Amino acid sequence: MRYQPAERVALVNTDDPHTALRPDDEGTVAHHDEATATVDIDWDSGSRLPMCLDADDRIRRQPRPGQPPEPARRPRDHHRPTEEHHHAQP
Repeated sequence: MRYQPAERVALVNTDDPHTALRPDDEGTVAHHDEATATVDIDWDSGSRLPMCLDADDRIRRQPRPGQPPEPARRPRDHHRPTEEHHHAQP
C-alpha cells in the first residue's frame, strides 16, 4: 500500500516506548520510502516520528471530506484455516 505526500493518516499502533504519540493521533504524510517500508509523517502534535511499517508500526488513511472512513483491517492470520480446509473429502 503506497502512501502519497499530503495524505492524512492516523496512528493505529507503534511499539516505540519513547514517543508521546498515541492511537488516533493524526498527521500528514511527508514521504513514503517503499524500499525501507518507512513513512515520514508530520504529526499534528509536532512530532516527526517516521513509521516503520515492517516493524509493527501501523497507520490508517483518514477519509477525505465527504468520504466514509477506511474500514479497519485485521492483520492476516497465516495459521488460520481457509474455507478449503473446512470441506470434507469425498
